[in-house]
Amino acid sequence: MTTYGKNFTNQISQPSRGSMAEQLLAVGFRVPEKESDNGMSSAKPGQTRSALKATRQQKSCYKTSKKQGKKNKSHKEKGRNIKMMNIIERSEAGRVNAVVAPTASIYGEDLTVQTTNPVQPQYYAADVQRRMKELAKGFQKRQLQPSADIEKLTNKITSADRFEMENRRSAFDELRPYITFDDDAETELVIGFDFGSTSSKVVCRFPYDEGLGAYAVPNTDGFSAERHPYYWQAKLWEQNDGTFDLVPSLNSKLHDHLKLTLFNSDNSNSEAMLHVTAYLTLMIRQSLGWLWQKVGSAIDREKKIRLSANFGFPTITGGNSEEKKDFELCAKAALSLAASNGSVSQKDLNDELKKAESGVLQMLGNIMVVPEFIGAVMGYFHSAQKKNGEFMICDIGGLTIDAVCFGFHQENGRNLIKIYGSAVETYGAEIAKTAIKDGVSPEGLAKAIAKFVCDPLRDAYEINWRLRCWDGEMPLFIIGGGRHYEGYQNSFTIAEKFIENGLFKTKFLETALSLNEELDSSEAKDQSCKRLLVAWGLSHSDLDLPEILTRAEIQRASPQTRRDTGQNFVGQEQT
Repeated sequence: MTTYGKNFTNQISQPSRGSMAEQLLAVGFRVPEKESDNGMSSAKPGQTRSALKATRQQKSCYKTSKKQGKKNKSHKEKGRNIKMMNIIERSEAGRVNAVVAPTASIYGEDLTVQTTNPVQPQYYAADVQRRMKELAKGFQKRQLQPSADIEKLTNKITSADRFEMENRRSAFDELRPYITFDDDAETELVIGFDFGSTSSKVVCRFPYDEGLGAYAVPNTDGFSAERHPYYWQAKLWEQNDGTFDLVPSLNSKLHDHLKLTLFNSDNSNSEAMLHVTAYLTLMIRQSLGWLWQKVGSAIDREKKIRLSANFGFPTITGGNSEEKKDFELCAKAALSLAASNGSVSQKDLNDELKKAESGVLQMLGNIMVVPEFIGAVMGYFHSAQKKNGEFMICDIGGLTIDAVCFGFHQENGRNLIKIYGSAVETYGAEIAKTAIKDGVSPEGLAKAIAKFVCDPLRDAYEINWRLRCWDGEMPLFIIGGGRHYEGYQNSFTIAEKFIENGLFKTKFLETALSLNEELDSSEAKDQSCKRLLVAWGLSHSDLDLPEILTRAEIQRASPQTRRDTGQNFVGQEQT
């Protein structure tokens, strides 16, 4: 089988905490300068970001002049140079005037935290974290084994499920002739794709047509994950004839754990890439087919629809650049194949992946792959609840936890987001449960998670210790399927205790985040849709982004006067 991308060694055990730059620079992202890599300007001469956005919104300008229309094909000819990649921060070299941050003892290696049950001394946070990383590796290897519940899975899918999926395929066939990747299309459609370990979430949005809006794509009962109408199973079926489908047939072969398989291949991962590409392709077709059923009658059939898709970069990779490249190849090949009339067969998948790797699909400036926590921040920015201040988002999944501390400010018509700090680790709910079974006490687990939560706050405090939140409340949004695990209940309380014994006294204010005003998710009824936040954020055009400053770009507060902070902490010998 053809090999795509380069071989790599699984590096999930490596720590991935740090600034966004440390993560994003590691995966090969760079900030576009005035000149792009090919020597061409990233924007047309004299054209500002707002002007380019206005061009998108007023598509009629493409038809006013052949010359002007030719100028505005920047996406087709050069790819997206003005895009979310502009958030990547430059090197942090020369950080001479670092401010005084809370010392490591803020995490309680020598601190007794008053909880319902006293913390056992042997369960220090760092020790538990190291154990969880070891357990994560073993857990992932076990998960890579084929599912033993194939019969149960197939029996779950009813004739009504199959009928609906087939109807969506037919609807997509009707939509396909209207799809284009050219900039001169008068209608734009963006797909936000949150590709998860156990489930995927998809949001389709017409960014410049308020009459059409944004829609979370529902599944059918037989294809739902966790019995939620908007969480899709991340499963793929290989048919006897070598084609792939989301719907099983007689004697079809199941491929699950797609995300884990792609990012845990020790040797050639070409087969894993093929399966991920097939899954993304089929999900895009199903999503667009459902959308056409929903709003097709309201779309002008005389106009083409420019299609683009933004994918969350799986944070489980820990910043491995080869993994990011492989996933980006899958995304490009999937969008290209989805929009064609090709079959989702091994041959067609191989052909599209070859094109993506060779650069033939460079014309697809319609693809963005970004860290998932950026999607979460963007989701908040585009929500009706946005307000000035500093915030924290914790996305607790089955395998990983993402945490980001950021500020949002609207000043003189300028929308500004500051990413102060972020952290990603394999401390998800399934790993936490495994740790408890392995003998880690609930108190030890809570303490380890609390230490993780404090990391982005420490980074934020290092940048600006003058922020009001350090002596007040920090709004906290907790999302993700693992957030309900009881083992996390005391983590944020303990984190506050760690903080209280440090240099600042922030209290978390857990805040509910509703997307009801922005997103059609009516089929969820009384169920929470918090986990749609990433897909919702990713469903926005690159031209709808606010200005984003990263750690190296944020003006740092003047350093605090150095002082002995030992008196702030209570050691075990004093209790």
